[in-house]
Amino acid sequence: MFVVLWSICEPIVSQILQNVTRNRFLLAFFAEAEESGPPPLPIFRNGAANEQQLRTFLEETVSVLPRGFLGVKNTRDILDAIFHALTTWSPNKALCIPMFCLNILECDACRALRSRRTMISQPVSELQRHLVVNIARFLTKFILANLLDFAFIYSATNKSHYQFYDRKGFKFWRGIEKRKFIRDYDVKIAAPYSEISSKFIVGSTPCRTIVQNVSQLTSAHKNELRVLAACLDGHVKAAGLKPVGALTFEIRRLKRFLKGYALRCQLIRKPGSKAPSKRLYFAKADISNCFAAIDRKILKNALRKLVKDRVMTAVYGYGKTDDFKRVRIDRAAPTYETAVESMLQAMKRKCLREFTKVPVKVQEVKGSEVVEAIMNLLAGIRLSLDSSGRLYTMGKGVPQGFELSCRLAHIYLLFFEHMSWKRLSTLTCLLRYVDDYLICSYSRMEVRKILETLQKPNVFGISARASKCQASFRIPNVQRAGRYLKWCGWLIDTKRYKVFQQRSDAQLIRATRCFSKMEYARRRILLRQWDGNSS
Repeated sequence: MFVVLWSICEPIVSQILQNVTRNRFLLAFFAEAEESGPPPLPIFRNGAANEQQLRTFLEETVSVLPRGFLGVKNTRDILDAIFHALTTWSPNKALCIPMFCLNILECDACRALRSRRTMISQPVSELQRHLVVNIARFLTKFILANLLDFAFIYSATNKSHYQFYDRKGFKFWRGIEKRKFIRDYDVKIAAPYSEISSKFIVGSTPCRTIVQNVSQLTSAHKNELRVLAACLDGHVKAAGLKPVGALTFEIRRLKRFLKGYALRCQLIRKPGSKAPSKRLYFAKADISNCFAAIDRKILKNALRKLVKDRVMTAVYGYGKTDDFKRVRIDRAAPTYETAVESMLQAMKRKCLREFTKVPVKVQEVKGSEVVEAIMNLLAGIRLSLDSSGRLYTMGKGVPQGFELSCRLAHIYLLFFEHMSWKRLSTLTCLLRYVDDYLICSYSRMEVRKILETLQKPNVFGISARASKCQASFRIPNVQRAGRYLKWCGWLIDTKRYKVFQQRSDAQLIRATRCFSKMEYARRRILLRQWDGNSS
């Protein structure tokens, strides 16, 4: 197998031999693999590595891959990705290895399992897990353990790539993110002897900064947060607004809109119909620093307009999971009967057993009390940025990691949408999940106006990232999308006007219903076409 792989990968190695002299710092890894590993073999990146050294590296790489599982082409792609990442790695930057190169699942065993025609010795999920573990062990032993004195591994949230940092590079990028966090949230030294509601520390990831609660919350404080969250959800529902995190709700709206378009097209095809033929226009946008952009004065005004003088009845009950863990469910509504019904429905959705049909406790919460409690909690947040023990306060924004952050950001964006687009055309469908917008409309001008509003500076501090804005038609300074538009794990076909859920191979394996061979091939072709259009 190695002879075949070497004949295929020899052009890659020859290209690496030409490029390796351009790197400046030392790469010293030792082949300390399993019990029968070859002697230590250093490679200097400030000099030229010989062919024998790279041949040994390639041989050790091939030895950790399951024989015959990936195949020659996929193994070559993995080796090419690893070699390219190593030879282009420079100081103060991350060693980036694409995730798709380490998680290739297109093999005969996978297809045999999905078609349910051929039996294999082990489940494909176990084989894939062993494969990724072996590759990770190889990278750790042969590269990280000897190349760096202290290494950090970071995986992107969308699992698109792995990033490896040395100590210097990690501190460099973490310092940049920390300074950005201080600027965005207007962090200042807290006044001594001020009231503290909760204490947070800044997360240690080199990417998006997230705070972690380290204060020892009492049961009363936790219950207060649960009641406030339930009251906010109840006020949003009572006002007839979209609930928090309702991705399924938005997808249903989009499907109904596309179904209405299909019915219009059927009317157009009828003889004698005067309905004009129109196409649909799509666009998507992502809000930049959504949590940091929240103005607390505007947030307080939005909360007051939401709750008004409404009084919510908050109830809670308990239920047990399959592993006999006790779970508390809090719900709130304007009336007692509605609150109890909502609590029981939530328990049934969570498949809880032995749940309480009568609430354990009932309390009435005024809207003004909810607003005052939330603003006091935000004012009492303290941050610890270093090991000096000094505490800091945030002048604006809602930190990611706070229990009510998602709900407050959702209410803030609802208020922004109400003030910006009080009345949209019935021929336009505006969707949002957290801070990701999707626009679908019959009118090209309507889509452009919405994008311009999102990109234009405003008093709310809401602005869309220009790099993440896409449209299915030409707009100046906006990236042109391909046929398939990806939005929150869904693929929108902008030509046939259909919506597909983007599932990973692991999700397809664990699917409740078995996909046929043609169905699986159709889905994979769809994803590959989208990858080609997006690149």
